[in-house]
Amino acid sequence: MILSRLKSFKASRDGRIALSVLTAFGSKFGGAALQLFALPLVVRSLGVQDFAIFALSSSILAFFMFSNLGIGGYLVVLLPSARKSSGREVSAILSNALVTTISVGLVFIFLLYGYCRIYGLSEVFGGVYDYAPELVVDVLCLVLFFGLLQLMISIFISAQNAYQELYYNNVYGGLGSFASAVSILIYYNVNPSGNVIAYLLAFYLPSLFFQILSSIHFVIRHPETCPRFDGMRPSLVRSMIFGGGAFVIAQTVLPLVIREVPKLTFASEGALVDVTTYSLLMVLLSILGGITLSLTQPMFGSLSDAWTSGDFLWAIRRVVQITLLFVGMGVVLALIGKIYGEALTTAWVGAEAAISNHIMFLFGCYFSINCIFHIFTLSLFVMKLKTACVLVNLSTAVVFCLLLPFAVSRGVDGVLVVGLLSVGGVGVPLSLLYFYKSLKGFLVDEAALTSLDLN
Repeated sequence: MILSRLKSFKASRDGRIALSVLTAFGSKFGGAALQLFALPLVVRSLGVQDFAIFALSSSILAFFMFSNLGIGGYLVVLLPSARKSSGREVSAILSNALVTTISVGLVFIFLLYGYCRIYGLSEVFGGVYDYAPELVVDVLCLVLFFGLLQLMISIFISAQNAYQELYYNNVYGGLGSFASAVSILIYYNVNPSGNVIAYLLAFYLPSLFFQILSSIHFVIRHPETCPRFDGMRPSLVRSMIFGGGAFVIAQTVLPLVIREVPKLTFASEGALVDVTTYSLLMVLLSILGGITLSLTQPMFGSLSDAWTSGDFLWAIRRVVQITLLFVGMGVVLALIGKIYGEALTTAWVGAEAAISNHIMFLFGCYFSINCIFHIFTLSLFVMKLKTACVLVNLSTAVVFCLLLPFAVSRGVDGVLVVGLLSVGGVGVPLSLLYFYKSLKGFLVDEAALTSLDLN
């Protein structure tokens, strides 16, 4: 009886979420080893200024991943219905997605090359390029190569999410992060005064290798996902671009602007210490975001499945529960940052790169409000309210960019305050408004909402 219930739970939507969450938490061991223990070695080895260049590689990669056009996220919504149609339809969708993203990625590289030939890299990287011009060129070429590989891998990761099998990718991702941490540790012991390119290779190569293994394993488990390029259809490409465009604005533009634009702005002014401080905060955001993504990433596929199946109450319950969890996490982080922030970051990255209690308090507040905003906009996208997602995220990003010039002069704490004001004062209220209006449309029986059991 117990075994049959366990099998039934595993096959259910909640069971698949639970399995993805558990494996995601397990995989965070590798991520924690990489970000908590290996990256501080890179800071100590390279110093604050060269580490700023190392950190800028993530900004370059993040902007390059715009070449995905949000198609990966759109696949999570598109594939569940395609699976009910035919395996050939699934193959056609993935084929179109791969060709489109790789083509756009190559166009991006060509346009960047043309711009640099005309205006020069100093116009892009400012003070950082003046500090180490040859190193910036090498980093740019290496990151663009890794970016092309990442574009292809992202399609299969999204497909795994649509199949509600992220737990496999979580295992491979954890192994990749742990392998990257070990590679950095080995290189640090072999050459303590290492260089940026070597650390970038140690950081990216092992992770990409395991992601490729994850993609191959997925195709072996589901042969219908193997791309067949005779299935290319212009109409499907158009659908992906428009649908993916809404997703990339809804889930990528704002986080990218807040995470990367301040780093590039500080770098262009030669404020490499601020680049390092803000980069370390974004590393912490990635570590903590890994915990929240363990919940929201598998939840995305399940919410999409629930909304497609008409199980609205299940979706609402999960959104409310996760929102309350994020509020509690934010309160705890803000208090810890206010009391122990500088001491903890000193133990993490050393006194030279330590972060003040005030900044860590602001970071805890921003983390909480950002997570709440993320789950609401994710829900709006699942509910197929693409226009609402676009308007909410663009409005928040515009407010952030308008206020950013006034914040940069105040340093990292000024940028965090602007992030709090834009996301908490614009993004969250707007997303709540659209979410409430849409619920009234779906739940015409008001008694169903008032009697909702959130336990």
